[in-house]
Amino acid sequence: MKNLISLLIAALLFSCESIPENTIALDLHVTNPQGSLVKLEKVWDKGVIVQDSFMLDAEGKYSGRVEVTEPTFFRLNISERQYVNLILTDTDVKVVASGDQANGDAEVTGSVDTEYLTSARESAKRFQENVQMLQAEFVQARSSGDMETVQGIQSQFVYLQNKNTSELKEMIWSMNNSIAAVFAVSYFQDEEAVFPFLDSLARRFETALPNSPYTASIVAKVNAMAVTAIGSVAPDIKLPSPEGDDLALSSLRGKYVLIDFWAAWCRPCRVENPTVVKAYNRFADKGFEVFGVSLDRKRDDWLGAIAADGLPWKHVSDLKYWNSEAAKRYKVSAIPATFLLDPEGRIIAKNLRGEALTAKLEEIFG
Repeated sequence: MKNLISLLIAALLFSCESIPENTIALDLHVTNPQGSLVKLEKVWDKGVIVQDSFMLDAEGKYSGRVEVTEPTFFRLNISERQYVNLILTDTDVKVVASGDQANGDAEVTGSVDTEYLTSARESAKRFQENVQMLQAEFVQARSSGDMETVQGIQSQFVYLQNKNTSELKEMIWSMNNSIAAVFAVSYFQDEEAVFPFLDSLARRFETALPNSPYTASIVAKVNAMAVTAIGSVAPDIKLPSPEGDDLALSSLRGKYVLIDFWAAWCRPCRVENPTVVKAYNRFADKGFEVFGVSLDRKRDDWLGAIAADGLPWKHVSDLKYWNSEAAKRYKVSAIPATFLLDPEGRIIAKNLRGEALTAKLEEIFG
């Protein structure tokens, strides 16, 4: 009896030691394999790293253990034909995939975090399908001159967008600190519009997963957005004026200021200029100023456009094109781009163009 007990204890110890620490079981079945090599790739901000690789058997199956030291976003690269996204934590996972095409069928069980990610992706897909339907109806109504229907479709789009944003926020917040949330935020149509939500999410991850690289990613993203978020004090800009003197944005405190990123070579900017001129002439005496930041490369082009378009406000430029220090600081990647500041220098609106700019100034000045 004593020897039997010893053997049982030894067997138990051996079985425990045979399972490596920080690993989970991965069972994979590829129903229509186009090859036998499968790579387990770790997905990071800076790219993809192959963590492991293995071969499918004759039936397209693989069973083994993979190392997972913390919640991590992976993808299964099945013979370079199909990619299956996975979030692996501390639970065993089973995957059934077709393996024969990029968007082939795939079913993942055992990973709640992967289910979160799949739900967010499917929600985004439904939204895009609805938007495409509205766009088709919009084009048809506009081509037939049915402006009443056009306006109705525009209202439907706004409603659909607001509904999608609300549902996505609720979905992400309910993911219980899953790193799926970090990837799901990419499905927001306008991340700047939900900045307060993203900021709260980042702070939540700082508490729940302080050492995770995915926490570092979303915190860095939010911190970068905070620089020009609604409610933030606008970063100062100090660049040469047409006269050659340095002019600082901060020197205009006490007025409502429209920072206008533009260029002589930018056709949409030039088309927008008459609207801004009209707004400036109407509200300048009430405390409105425009601070034009040119992304031109040639001084003559810059000054020529100012004269040709009759732009009577403050202008600055370092003539560095897209390498403009101001454009980098404000993360401007397309022009025209505008930021409206209150008298304390806080950003109160962005990218106001046409009637939207006039309406906002009327709201402010009456």
